[in-house]
Amino acid sequence: MLKHLLSLCLLLSCSLMAWGDDTQTVTIDGENAGKTVKQITFNGDKIILHYTDNTTYEGDDLSLVVITFSAATGISKPSQVLDEHAVWYDLSGRRLPGVPTQSGTYIKKSASKTIKVKK
Repeated sequence: MLKHLLSLCLLLSCSLMAWGDDTQTVTIDGENAGKTVKQITFNGDKIILHYTDNTTYEGDDLSLVVITFSAATGISKPSQVLDEHAVWYDLSGRRLPGVPTQSGTYIKKSASKTIKVKK
């Protein structure tokens, strides 16, 4: 449960980092790592930090790892990528003529991905 909560917080923080002009500070057991994390993975109870310099850190105690971000100075407008070749279905499996216009839950098939979308 703690891993999932930590992952969610880090993902939300990383999404702001991608849009903002901020920096990242990684502290492990009270010491600044001086590196930037590009990916966080978990192996059982271990946390694995993958840095931009292609090194890694593996640890058993999640409480020792703290990643902080400076305040964002601005958020750029997110770009919207329209998938013109996507095929939409309702939950009964009926193909729709295009992008759904009404609220509801739909299935979107695009290239090799199929996802459930709630509008």
